[in-house]
Amino acid sequence: MTEQAAKRLTVLVTGSAGAIGKCAVWGLKQRGHTVRGFDRHPSPNVDEDHVGELTDADAVDRAVRGVDAVVHLAAIPTEAAFMPDLLESNVTGMYHVCDRAREHGVGRLILTSSIQVMVHAPNWGARPVTLDDGTAVSSFYAMTKLWAESMGEVYHRKFGMSVIVIRPGWLPHSAEAIARMSANDDSKNHYLSRADAVEIWRRAVEVEDVGYAVVPVQSRAHRFPHMDLEPMKQVLGYEPRYAWPDGWEVEGLPE
Repeated sequence: MTEQAAKRLTVLVTGSAGAIGKCAVWGLKQRGHTVRGFDRHPSPNVDEDHVGELTDADAVDRAVRGVDAVVHLAAIPTEAAFMPDLLESNVTGMYHVCDRAREHGVGRLILTSSIQVMVHAPNWGARPVTLDDGTAVSSFYAMTKLWAESMGEVYHRKFGMSVIVIRPGWLPHSAEAIARMSANDDSKNHYLSRADAVEIWRRAVEVEDVGYAVVPVQSRAHRFPHMDLEPMKQVLGYEPRYAWPDGWEVEGLPE
């Protein structure tokens, strides 16, 4: 795949105040793109900041209008009550984002799945899990991430949109999460560094000639990656550069 490196884009990042959102914003800004943020909380480093809720269709419409690409990261990020929490944010909210992107002719939609859609695969931990191995979920949260993958496929097949779904490994977003990863050697095999995340989401926006793709992403593993990273190489043209604990500190990127 080729990248549209010379073209400066206006990109909406939802969840722009979150751990991965800050990485996406930073990477896009470093490439000279104009970044619009959307989050429940004010977002650092964005050119235009929208504070709102995914369930507010009008607020989502205002945020999406006029952008070239949407990076959709906003969601309830862990298991919670299905009704109303996961249903409102991860299902209804994602529909608002996807459908407004369709209405406004957005050129690239990047959705977010989760490693949790595959952690219960029978061969998990024995070898890298591939896309052909399918999915295996055991939580309502993981189910909403499968919904994201299916939603992306529908918007590609039905409306012809270019959609990339990222299945990220574990990017620890707090001191507690970092401590848990430090104490668990197995989790280091699906670590996602902030430095790799900066590059991954930037490439997902810029890469050309993608109809629909699901792309598992993580940093280099201590022993072997839990996810097959060939789609990341083929679709995004990227191979991870860091392994735990490297790649966490990125100069200028806010914590």
